[in-house]
Amino acid sequence: MKRNDFNSFIDEYDSFLVCSHETPDADALGSSIALTIYLNKIGKNAKYLLTDEIPINLEFLIYEKYALRKEDLIKSNYQAIFVLDSSNLRRTPLNPESKILNLPICNIDHHPDNSSFGKTNILNFKASSTGEILHDLMDLTYMNIEIAKQLFAAIVGDTGGFKHSNTSSKIMKVAADLMEYNFDSYEIKSKILDFRTKKAFSLVSDAITNVKIFDKFVIMTVNREIIKKYNLSPTEYPELVNYIRGIEGTYVAIVFTEVYDKNVKISLRSIPPVDISKVARHFGGGGHKYASGCQLNGDFDLIIKQVCDYTKQYLEGLEL
Repeated sequence: MKRNDFNSFIDEYDSFLVCSHETPDADALGSSIALTIYLNKIGKNAKYLLTDEIPINLEFLIYEKYALRKEDLIKSNYQAIFVLDSSNLRRTPLNPESKILNLPICNIDHHPDNSSFGKTNILNFKASSTGEILHDLMDLTYMNIEIAKQLFAAIVGDTGGFKHSNTSSKIMKVAADLMEYNFDSYEIKSKILDFRTKKAFSLVSDAITNVKIFDKFVIMTVNREIIKKYNLSPTEYPELVNYIRGIEGTYVAIVFTEVYDKNVKISLRSIPPVDISKVARHFGGGGHKYASGCQLNGDFDLIIKQVCDYTKQYLEGLEL
């Protein structure tokens, strides 16, 4: 049924804009590029919206042939939009007042908090990634090395290189099938999971000194002073939460990053049976059961206290 919805939406229009959430991760970017190449390969006109804040370790995925810069969006002329890997339209770089949002939207996503904002909504909350959903939707007779590479990158990104709990036997088979197209899978995994700039690694060495371990959770804090010290752009930020996951006796890892003055990005990770998305949603964010986030405005120290107090209360209510 979902494949029928996908094909019907494609058949109804001739030209498409493809976009995902701002500051895209590997799943968002890889899915967007894969779908754009696929649409052009089956005879449609499609471009994906390439924003300024592409993480530096994902720049190798950029496919210039079908890229549309945000400054050229106003001059573009499309009949429909695909929005990928975004739980709502606020997360996209599309201006909410833009006429382009009056176009029919096909919303493809795997986030449980998706608001079903499309004319067509193709949602699979059990999928590891939007890349996996696209693989299931596409006519695989059109698969080529470029599409396979992008879908593999999407899957690698959202499964953490096949480490996370969303790694199923099915997705391992999908990844193996994609690897038959002989792209450099090692390069993809290495750049997505391991690459960091020297400045970013120096920031990590400072951030590690700001780790506090509580009874059942651990936090890391990165204030504006540290951010300014290393002069990192948002595209260079390392996945700091990965450095504090898995500490003995802890179920939750939280990183507080004061990206801008009075603006704090909060990354939350957990292990079963703790559904950390409930904490994220309490503070206006969302995501998956074991990987979520939110962004809050206000005093850095006060935000840390509020989130820690709520997390402690939430964990005390569970049988762990």
